[in-house]
This record gives sequence, structure tokens and C-alpha cells, in this order.
Amino acid sequence: MAETRNGISQPENTETESTSLLALETAPYTPSARPTSGRSYSTPDNLESINNIGRRARSSTVSSVVSTSVELVTGHFDKKKFSYLLAISLSIYLAFVAAFAPRTSLARDFRRWHNSRFTTSEVYRIYLDTVQEDSFIHNHIKQYTNSESRIESFNYTIQELRRWGLEPKFETYYPWVTIPEKTAVELLNNGTYIYNASLTEDYAISDFDKTNKKVFRNGYHAYSPNAEVRNSYVYCNYGTLEDYKVLLDNNIQIEGKTHILRDGIVSTGVKVKNAELYGASSVLVYNDPSDDGFVTKANGFESYPNGPARNPSSIKRDSVEYIFEFPGDPTTPNFPSKNRELERLSPAGKIPRIPSVPISVKDVRPLLLKLNGKGIKVSAGGDVEGFDYSSGPSDENIEVNIINTQAQSVTEIHDIIVEIPGIFSNGDIIIASRRDSWVSPGGAANPSSGSAILLEIARGLGNLKSKGWKPLRTIKLISWEGEGYGRIGSTEYMEDYAASLKKNALVYIDLDTAVSGSEFHCTSNKLLEDAIIKAAKSTNYKGNEEWTLYDEWKSYSSEGQDSFCEDATPSIFQSHLGITSASLQFRNNKKTDAIYHPNSLFDSHEWMEKLVDPSSKLHTTLASFSGLLTLMLAEKELHFFTIHPYMKQVYKKMVELNKETTKIFPHDGELRHLSETVQALIGLITSHDSILFDVNTEKIYKDCFIDMPIWFGFKKLALFMSLEKMNKKLRNFDKLFLTQSGLFDREWMKHTLLAPNKYDGITGVILPGLQEALVEMDRQRVYNELTILQEQFQNVRKLLH
Repeated sequence: MAETRNGISQPENTETESTSLLALETAPYTPSARPTSGRSYSTPDNLESINNIGRRARSSTVSSVVSTSVELVTGHFDKKKFSYLLAISLSIYLAFVAAFAPRTSLARDFRRWHNSRFTTSEVYRIYLDTVQEDSFIHNHIKQYTNSESRIESFNYTIQELRRWGLEPKFETYYPWVTIPEKTAVELLNNGTYIYNASLTEDYAISDFDKTNKKVFRNGYHAYSPNAEVRNSYVYCNYGTLEDYKVLLDNNIQIEGKTHILRDGIVSTGVKVKNAELYGASSVLVYNDPSDDGFVTKANGFESYPNGPARNPSSIKRDSVEYIFEFPGDPTTPNFPSKNRELERLSPAGKIPRIPSVPISVKDVRPLLLKLNGKGIKVSAGGDVEGFDYSSGPSDENIEVNIINTQAQSVTEIHDIIVEIPGIFSNGDIIIASRRDSWVSPGGAANPSSGSAILLEIARGLGNLKSKGWKPLRTIKLISWEGEGYGRIGSTEYMEDYAASLKKNALVYIDLDTAVSGSEFHCTSNKLLEDAIIKAAKSTNYKGNEEWTLYDEWKSYSSEGQDSFCEDATPSIFQSHLGITSASLQFRNNKKTDAIYHPNSLFDSHEWMEKLVDPSSKLHTTLASFSGLLTLMLAEKELHFFTIHPYMKQVYKKMVELNKETTKIFPHDGELRHLSETVQALIGLITSHDSILFDVNTEKIYKDCFIDMPIWFGFKKLALFMSLEKMNKKLRNFDKLFLTQSGLFDREWMKHTLLAPNKYDGITGVILPGLQEALVEMDRQRVYNELTILQEQFQNVRKLLH
């Protein structure tokens, strides 16, 4: 035995440390004998030794236990059972989590994934509250109508958009235009000047405007060629093809003479084109008060500014470009005028070759009185005092001398664009209005009312955006410039971004001449009919919570719901790119409204404030409605289109044209069979395919709002795929009717279902190619148009299934 410093004896042949410590821990405790005298203290060496022994004991004990446990578990471990146990535990946990997880719909998921803070109904409410509680309409119109230059209105628009937290950008284009320098109309008798028309309006001009030599006060027609023409003249009513046929059938000499035409029925460009076709040397266009409806001086109303009737000195300035064939810069068809040095084409064929001048009824009266009793009566009459509406021509010694001088120039214009990016990358909603005015001061209805409403919409959307809102689809607000001359700003922009617009743009909403009276009108592609009606039902009319815009609309519509959305006068977006379009306006009702003087100094802020919309309630109503419609289109998960009303409209027109085909070509069996085949195909789509498709789209849309538990993830994914597929079909539907070659003789118009009417330049026409071929009795063209339609509607059937 060995003896330690403490007198404790240990075996000389020591075992391993772990065994010794284990024996030490399990040995019975025997207290040490107390010292016989004094206190006993452990020395530092003793304490360290004891502590080391304790630490070794604890460490060895844990190691021993772990080693023993691992050996036991390893001996009895079943990996397969353990995997099952782990899987079952995980499944129970996930089931527990899923059972208590909130149920969500696909519609809510869209917004949650993109951190959207508002429901759709909240978005609508916030927008309407913003627009209706405070109105800046009055200030906007006052500012626009009193702008001294295009730059001033441009800067004001930019300033207001930034004021509402939006980020406007602009595109610059350089179109070729004509700038008026001199217009004159003089009456001669045997070569002696007996009358000189003023060609100005009796309007109180400010001192600034009187001294501003840059402002051209006379009436003029944009793109009218330079010339001085002197000859006899003839009255040709509205200048329609039917009017000219009546004159020729009655052997009235019209060739080589100045044609005096009254405004209306057909556009100014069509009037001058028809006159040129029938041999006119020049044209004068005036506004006859009888076309104003009931509110006329003949019916006892005072003329503006003393009353609501037409001021007899008013002049309608206008463009004579053939917008119904080739809108935009006539020297750069199909490509944008992005710089001044651009190589340009001749405008020949897109503008007239004979001069024309607009004239007031006051100034034209002395000329018309010289025609009394000569020729035939070409109309039911009018309100030109003392004129019997005889055609003439004037005596050979009575002549009119017309002077038109305009400078040709490349000018700079700016389109202003605000983009509010959406969650989805396609399906853009565009809402726009023109900013350029024919007169200064002036332009309250056109363009200021539309521009003011566009700024109010921007204010409402800006407020939403400031609260963290993001639309499902991108919204674009655009202020065009150069529209009066020939839709230049919008056409150049569209040609500049044609590929992007064709791919991404869903709807185009136009606000031109937004308020010129009290009667609501909507010219729209029928795809939008349901969306427009729903928005109208949700819009208070002039702030009346008990009466909606839909109620007001319905009150003066005697033909039922089908007449609510009138046949569209297709926008260039519709006709060229197949982008579904609508135009929203309050127009003169021809019964009680003050007369609108288009493109005249009498279209003033005072006229608007005094006689049309004193409290801006019509403007606010339209701002509420058009903004709400924009939000409905942008916020709906499934595109807000309905196919059946569109196909119903087309089928009705096809039935009419099929009868016309049989009438014109009664013995052509091949043509008749093809026409009947196309009619039957459209009929099948109308009565069956389109209805089923609309029902299916409605079901998918409703499914988007069904709350589903988390374990329905695959069902949600399938629903999302169906939604995307249906949206793609709806987005491409109208584009199925685009052709690369375009319509005959106006290839810029690419849509076979909707285009401007080439015979009046004002309205729209359904199935334009087929109708024009039938009018011209061209058998081969009729066959070609029917073949194209047959192929397109076969593709429609494939898309709808």
C-alpha cells in the first residue's frame, strides 16, 4: 500500500481512472477521524486534487452513460419504423397547421402576394370619395381655356400630375403641318367687289389677344392647300354623295364652281373630298342654325352671349385631312415622325387638292341670297334668313373670290404619359384626352373638359397610390397633342409603340369633347357593354345618391338596353391594332341645351360655366364614371369582356349584308352560297359558342372568390391556369379580326369588323370591307371579303372552345 500526504492509503497496482473513480463513488462513506486538537484546513494542493477528481468523475460518468445508451439504442434501432414514425409525426403536424390555417381565395392571394392593402370595394370607395368630395374641375377649365400657348397648357398638365404624386413622362414628335396666314372670301358683281366676308367672330378679345400677332383669328381648315380661286358658285346642301346625285339628276351645273356646303351629316374632310370628286374648284362650309335642334333664334331664343342659341358669327375651324383613311402625319404613314430631318413622303391622296374655308352663317348669307329662285330646292330648308335654299348656280356675273394661304412647317408636339404599373404584366388600360385647342382663349368643351376630367382621374388614382395601392393591371393616363389636325399625337405614339401596344394594351377609353351638353352618350365596342353598364349603375348622377348615371341614361333611351352603348365610331386603336375602345361624353340634347360652338371662340369658359355645367357636376359625374370604369377593368381578375353582345351585333349586320348580296348578285350561286355559309357560321357562334363561353368565363371568375383550405393548393393552381388561359383568349379575341393588308384602298385600317365609315367620316361601320365592296358592286372583292371573314370566324370558333 502507498501512503498519501493525507494519510490515505491506496493500492499500489492502481486500476484505470474510470474504474477507480467508479469504485470510489460506489464505496460506502466512512467519515474521517476528527483531529484531537485545533482546526484542520485543507491546503491548496489538497483542494486542487479534490476538484480534479470531481471533474474527472462527472466527465467519466456522462461519457459512460452516453456510451452505454448508444450501445443499447444501436442494438434495438429499426430505421424503417423510425422513418414511418417521423413521417406520421410530420403529417400530423402539417394537418394540425392546415386545419387551423386561414382559408383564402385566389383573388385574395393575388393581392396578398403583392402586399396589396385594399380590397376591390375599398379601392372603388376611396377613388369615388376623392373625386366627389373636392372638385378642381373649375380651376382646370379656367386654366386651360386661358392658356396663352401650347407650352403653358403642357406645363400646367405636368405640374398637376406631379402634384398628385404621379410621375409624368412625355414623347416628342415632329409632324408636318400647315399654319394659316391668310383667308378671304369676297363677292364680285361683273368684276367689282361688292362684299368682303370678315371671317372673324364677334367675340370680346382681351387687350393681350388683340396685340398678339401669333394668334390667327380668321377661320381656316388645316391641311387645305394654297390657292386663289374666282368663279361662280352653287349650293350643294351637305355635300353627300346623295346630294350630288340629286343635283346631277336635275342637270345642275356644278363642275368648275365653288361649292357652298352646310356642316353636318358627313365630316369636313369627306365634304371637300366629295366636292373635289364632282369637279369643284373650291369649297365654303358654314353652320346652318336649323341643324342645332330646338334651341334656335327662329324658335325665340337669344343668341349667345345673351342666350343659349348659336351666335351667327361662329366659325367651325376643322381639319380636311382624310382621317377616316390615314390619320396622323400625312407625310409619315405607318411610322412615327421622331425627328425633324426624317425623310418624308408626299401627302398627296391624304389631303385635298382644292382649297376650302370655313365661314359663319352671318358671312355666307349675302352669297346665298344671290341663289334665290335659281336651280332646284335641294333640301327641306333651314334657318338662313331670306334664303329659299335653291341650288343655283349663281349668275355668271356673280362670282366669289376665295384666298387660302398657309405655310408648311414641321412642328414639335408632346404627348404626356403617366403609367401606374400593375401586378400583371399585360392587359393595360389606357384612358386619354387631347390637350390642343383650335382657339385661344377658348376650347372649354374641346379640349378642356376632357383634359380637366383626366386630371381629376389622376387625382383620384394618385390618392390611392399614396396609400400603397397597386392595380392588378397597368393604368396609363395620356394627354395627346396635335389631335385636332388629324389625330396626330395619338397616331404617332401608336405607330411608335405598335408592337408593345398590340401585345399589352387591353382597352382604350377616349374623353375628347367630354362635356358639351347634358345628355350622356357612350360609343363603345360591344365587348365592354356589361362593364360600362355596371359602372354606370355604380355612379351617382350629379351627386344624387338616389339617382345613378344608369337611371339617367335609361330615362332618355327608348329602345331598351341594346341602344345604351351605341355602335362605336372606332378609335384608331381599334381600327389599326384591334384594341377594344370606348368614347364617353355628355352631348347637346338638341332640345333644351345651350348650343355648342365647336372649335370656336364661343366655346369659352364663360359659356361652360354659365349655360352648360355651372357647378361642374356633369364633369364630376363623368370623372367618377370613367375612373370607376377604368378601375373595374384594371382590378378584375378576369378581363371584363362579354363576347355574346359583340357577336349579336355582327350577326345582325351580316344578315343585312347577306340580303344585299342576294339582291345585287341574284344569279351568282357561288357567291350566294359563300355568303350564306358565313352568315350561318356567325349565327352558330352567336347563338351557341359565345353564350357558352361567357357562361364559362363567369364561372371561372366566381371561382376566384371561393375560399379554399391550404390543402386545395393544386386546385388553386388549376384555377389560376384556367384564369390565365381565359384572359389570353379574351385579350386576343378582337385581334383575330386584324389583317396584314388592311381594308381596300385604306390599308392603314386593319380591322375587318370595325372601321370608320369612309362615306361620312363620322360614324363607324360594321363589316366595312364587305359593305364597301357591295356598295361598289365589285364581285371579286365581295368574294374575297367573304373568304377572309369565313377564315376569321372559323378561328373564332377554335378560340372559344
